[in-house]
Amino acid sequence: MKRVAWSIAYLCIGAVLSWQSAVWISRLSRRLSWPLFNTRWHDCWDIEHCDVSAFGYAFIVAFVFAPCIVWALAGFKATGRALSRTWTALMLTIGTVCFYLVFYAAVWR
Repeated sequence: MKRVAWSIAYLCIGAVLSWQSAVWISRLSRRLSWPLFNTRWHDCWDIEHCDVSAFGYAFIVAFVFAPCIVWALAGFKATGRALSRTWTALMLTIGTVCFYLVFYAAVWR
């Protein structure tokens, strides 16, 4: 039961952090000249107006849900000492912010 509780807590924290990271970095992308480097991923990502491939849909789903799932799995594993949970949360926070930063730096324009 303790593992489930930590997993749910980490899932909630991961969802809020993912949402806030996407919002903050989106605002930052308006101030910078992005993408910072050229990639071949500059197609239309608007699923209402463009024909998006299956790879595009998979990427969108991963963009939204992957960090939350990783947080939940880490919360399930981090039921040990408080120091372990602290380092796990710190590394996950850095990883989540970098995940969204790399996305916006590579793809968004």
